[in-house]
Amino acid sequence: MKVNAGNVTAAVAVVMMLIAAATGIYQLGKLSNQVENLSVQIEELREEMHRGNQQLLYSLANHTHDADGNAVFTIPPGMEPTGANPNQPLPAQ
Repeated sequence: MKVNAGNVTAAVAVVMMLIAAATGIYQLGKLSNQVENLSVQIEELREEMHRGNQQLLYSLANHTHDADGNAVFTIPPGMEPTGANPNQPLPAQ
C-alpha cells in the first residue's frame, strides 16, 4: 500500500470513527446503568406510596368520633407511628 494523503486521511477517519463508536458504547452503558438505578428507586417509591395509601384507607375506614364529633384516628395494627407522639392529646381546635 502506498502512503499518500488520501490513505492517511482515510486511516485517520477510520480511527476517529472507531473512537466515536467506542465512546458511544461507553456512554450507552453508563446511561443504561442510570436507567436501571432509577427504575429501582421508582419501584421503591411506588411501594412506599402504596403502603401510605393503604394506611390512609385503613385510617378512613376505621376512624371513630369523640363526644364532640371530632374524628379520632388510631394507628393500624403493626404500623409504627411517625411524627408526633400518637398518645399525646391534641389541642382542641
